[in-house]
Amino acid sequence: TPRQPLREDLLKQRGVVGEAFDLVDFDEANQKAVEYLLNGVLVVANLDVARELSGGAARGGRGAFPRL
Repeated sequence: TPRQPLREDLLKQRGVVGEAFDLVDFDEANQKAVEYLLNGVLVVANLDVARELSGGAARGGRGAFPRL
């Protein structure tokens, strides 16, 4: 699946660092694999920002918050 950039308004939210794809270095030969793995992954400053942007994961909604 081709990479789908995240919405510009989402990327401008407080606490958003950027799209994971744009923040990692990788060999060009691996671009398709990296696009597949990181498509839609947003990097944020902390767990509070992640919860806020997830639309209520802290209130019983669904969300995945890997720690780095």
